[in-house]
This record gives sequence, structure tokens and C-alpha cells, in this order.
Amino acid sequence: VFGTDGAVDRRSLGRRVFKDVEAMARLNAIVQPPLLGRVREARAALQGEGVLVLDAALLAVWRLEPDLDLIVEVVAPVEARIERLLASKGFSEAEARERIEGQALPPVRDPRRYRRIQNNGSMAELKSQADRVWEEVVRLRPGDRTG
Repeated sequence: VFGTDGAVDRRSLGRRVFKDVEAMARLNAIVQPPLLGRVREARAALQGEGVLVLDAALLAVWRLEPDLDLIVEVVAPVEARIERLLASKGFSEAEARERIEGQALPPVRDPRRYRRIQNNGSMAELKSQADRVWEEVVRLRPGDRTG
């Protein structure tokens, strides 16, 4: 789904895939293999030094967890997420709900490497929680998966 400028029209694409499980599966089959390859290449390039951060809504679906040292999930109440999509993307409420329902994920499988940040307060509260998790991230030794 391309716009007049030749770029992917993400909004039109979203309208198609977020309400059609088969269309979402086809899209993931196209996007997932090269994306996973790039993630693994980036991680290998670090050679145990530095931190690679992924902003990936579908992380659990893509089965990347074995390759990662720590997973941080940022969660917010559905109504807050809807309000944010309405304000930031100009979605209708129905479109926002389709997106949210279309990104329902299975649970993370290794709770020892999992942290959750609640994003239902102010930006200052969110930043404070993120800072605490970041301090933990930079303390992790490469390959230490006990977090």
C-alpha cells in the first residue's frame, strides 16, 4: 500500500491489516525475516559492547526474546492509548481500537529478563521509571541473562 509519494501509506496499510488476521500474518511474513536479520546483525556488530535498543510493538510475536538480555514493556490503559492515538495520529476511535486489538501480544516467556513500565501518569513519572530501568540496563554485563 503506497501513497502518491511512493512511500508506504502506513495508515491505509493499518486499516487493512489490523482488522484482518490473515492480512496481518501475510504482512508479518514479508517484514519479519529481513527485520530479524537486521536486528541480529546490529547485535553482532556490538561485539558485546554497548546497548542495542529496539522499539518493537510485536517483539513477542517475532520470537526475539532468546536474543535479548532484557525486555522492557511500556503499558498504558486502553482508554489512554486511544486518546493518544486520536491526538497524535488523528485516528478515529474505531481505528485506534483496531490498532490496539491488532497488537495484542502473547506474554513474555522469561520473567527474569522482563521489566514493565506503567505509562498512566505524567511524563515526569514515565521518565523516572525509564531512568530506573536504564540504570539497570547499563549495569548488565554482556550475556548476563539473570537481570
